[in-house]
Amino acid sequence: MPAGRRCPQGRGGPQKSLSLFLKWYNIYSVIRTQIQLPDHLYYRLKRLAEKEETSLAEIVRRAAQLLLEIYPEQAVESWQPPEPADPGRFRIPESDWRIAAHDIEIGEAKTGMD
Repeated sequence: MPAGRRCPQGRGGPQKSLSLFLKWYNIYSVIRTQIQLPDHLYYRLKRLAEKEETSLAEIVRRAAQLLLEIYPEQAVESWQPPEPADPGRFRIPESDWRIAAHDIEIGEAKTGMD
């Protein structure tokens, strides 16, 4: 709780004031974001927030927390590509490579014209 502010007494008592203090403290460690919800979902969540006497943001936070509990984070194993297979010996003699490359290029050009 900020300096100079007294803890609210009565209905909430010390437990309520601790909760308020934690909410005040956490305000500096949140990230603001914008989400888009279909109208029907927005209005249902808004009604739930009113029923629970809380904010829509708190309802969305609770829903997100529930979802993360259902789908816990899984450790990612490091992935390495498989070793390449040996393609074997190149079957065209080195002296014919230029002709083979030209034939491949012409073949691609002809297929592009179709």
